[in-house]
Amino acid sequence: MNDILENSIGQSKIISEIENILVHKVKVNPRLVCPQNYDEPFTGTVFRLQGRDVLYIFLEVEKYFGITIDVNQILNYEFNTMNGIKQLIRSVS
Repeated sequence: MNDILENSIGQSKIISEIENILVHKVKVNPRLVCPQNYDEPFTGTVFRLQGRDVLYIFLEVEKYFGITIDVNQILNYEFNTMNGIKQLIRSVS
């Protein structure tokens, strides 16, 4: 498992990296990546991302944090918001 998770990574570090992925990898407008939008679905009216963008976020999260996310968690929409991703990461650490 990635050293980041082994060191009991904090919630703020997780959110910070998710923000980094959204802004620098997926090119989301930085003004949208703020606490009031942490529960907004990526494919909803705020972020307006497409499926391929969410897939890219998924791959970047797995790579950065050195984790494997169960397909059922994706099917249950647990990977569709910033807070959802944070909770998934915390659950496997």
